[in-house]
Amino acid sequence: MLISLERCFLKFVAPDLDFRALSITTVVLNPRDFLKFFGDLDIPKVLYEGKVNQEFIASVKDCKLEGMTLEGVVCKGSNPKKPRHRVMFKLKSDEWMAKLRAYCGDNVGRFNELV
Repeated sequence: MLISLERCFLKFVAPDLDFRALSITTVVLNPRDFLKFFGDLDIPKVLYEGKVNQEFIASVKDCKLEGMTLEGVVCKGSNPKKPRHRVMFKLKSDEWMAKLRAYCGDNVGRFNELV
């Protein structure tokens, strides 16, 4: 893990700050390393580990994935063919999308901003 040296001043400004809270700008950690370094902190729990397939997508869209919020989930993973390339995306539930459409009405710009 690489941390920019110019960011280390935060440690001196706020000595009680957990060093792990510093912005890591050089790399994006893969999910397993992230959990290894930050798993003891109050972070969202892992709801699923495995390949993103149609069954998983349907469980999110139908709000049936145990532990998920109404909005959906944030997915992070690695591409085995490109180990340094991180894959990150959100999946939203159909119910959330319907509520968002109702809230935004005909304002497509606002909908696109919030989605």
